[in-house]
Amino acid sequence: MLEVLMQNKPLKTIFHIDETLVDEIYKSRFYAPYTQKLGIYTKKDSRDNTYEMFTCITPEMMLREQRINDLILKLERIIHPIPPIAIKQFFTSCLRDEIKATNDIEGVHSSRKEIDYALEQQQHPEEKKNTRLWGIVNKYQKLITNENISFKTCEDLRIFYDDFALDEVVNDDPKNIPDGKYFRKDSVSVNDGFKDIHTGLSPEDKIISTMTIALNILNDINTPLLTRISIFHYLFGYIHPFYDGNGRTSRFITSYYLAHNKNPLLAIRLSVTIKRAKRFYYKLFEDANQPLNRGELTYFILGFLAIFEKSLTETIEILEKKANDFNIYQKILFSSDLKKPDKKIYNVLLQAALFSDNLGATVKEIAETIDQHENTVQRNLQRMQEETNYVLVHRNQRAYRYELNLNNFLIAHHADLEDLKELEELISKHK
Repeated sequence: MLEVLMQNKPLKTIFHIDETLVDEIYKSRFYAPYTQKLGIYTKKDSRDNTYEMFTCITPEMMLREQRINDLILKLERIIHPIPPIAIKQFFTSCLRDEIKATNDIEGVHSSRKEIDYALEQQQHPEEKKNTRLWGIVNKYQKLITNENISFKTCEDLRIFYDDFALDEVVNDDPKNIPDGKYFRKDSVSVNDGFKDIHTGLSPEDKIISTMTIALNILNDINTPLLTRISIFHYLFGYIHPFYDGNGRTSRFITSYYLAHNKNPLLAIRLSVTIKRAKRFYYKLFEDANQPLNRGELTYFILGFLAIFEKSLTETIEILEKKANDFNIYQKILFSSDLKKPDKKIYNVLLQAALFSDNLGATVKEIAETIDQHENTVQRNLQRMQEETNYVLVHRNQRAYRYELNLNNFLIAHHADLEDLKELEELISKHK
């Protein structure tokens, strides 16, 4: 009876409850028909034993993947009626938060102002060397534009790392530049601020051979997508191929595969979710590294899938709220006595206010959205600023950005809204 109760627990937990059951349960898992053996081995434990890493493809794993797929379909239904410019602005806002979060997780300071500047400088590649965070911002933008990045070989990985993280790593400490053929030559340890908690693989030959297996797993279409993404995410941390920048790099690769195979909005809110669940995230690695778990990654995968699910759930909640607010504001706008040409511009400014998180929309973006010449839009914006007090201008970047001042707009047009309670709720929400 006890053995049955132990079937769904990590081997380490079983060991501490009844050591005599561990060998039998380990064998039942390792040799089960739906177990995937990875061809990568754990480090030797205190008894000089090493184990091949494996994962059981469990019903719970399949159920979580299905829930995630259902959430993605729900997200796509929410996105469908929202104007493309609003979704683009929301993507950019999420991207900014994601870059800040992935840096914060590793203790790398970056401000939203720096990220916004690097986003703007993407239009000026000649400024790459003079712009901090240019590389990481450039790669994250490719998640939105769906550009291909190859992660098939160790050489691919090194090429990506050089574009993505190397400048920031070297600026922080020039000694951390990779000194091997693709990766590092020397050993490296991960420290939690008090003690070393993990030592990456070495020498480089072993890093290369193990990473080659890991990349093959990542690209194996015979393994469920979210399972292989999760396995690779763990293996990248286990191998720890570079002196610095490993976490940022592995999280981006995870995001890339999610964006290309699922939905970019799942991909560019991953680090935001991980940052909020940082202790849980690191505990997943710590438990998977435990010698008593004998290389089993089942529970790491289940935990990582839970992070995906949480990220999607939060994104859906945020977007549903914004979409609902947008419908209410549009109701006010279209029933107002504003000039029809102005309503087109105000509609774009409304989208910027709700979906861009204070980034705003440029004259060029407004002009492209409403199919007018930029000079015409510029003149109308100037006139609208003189006539009303609800055009908000951000002047802190090379290109001015505009959005609707929601409070002033609501106060000026509250009579157009049938339900005053809705108005009061909106005003309190945007104070």
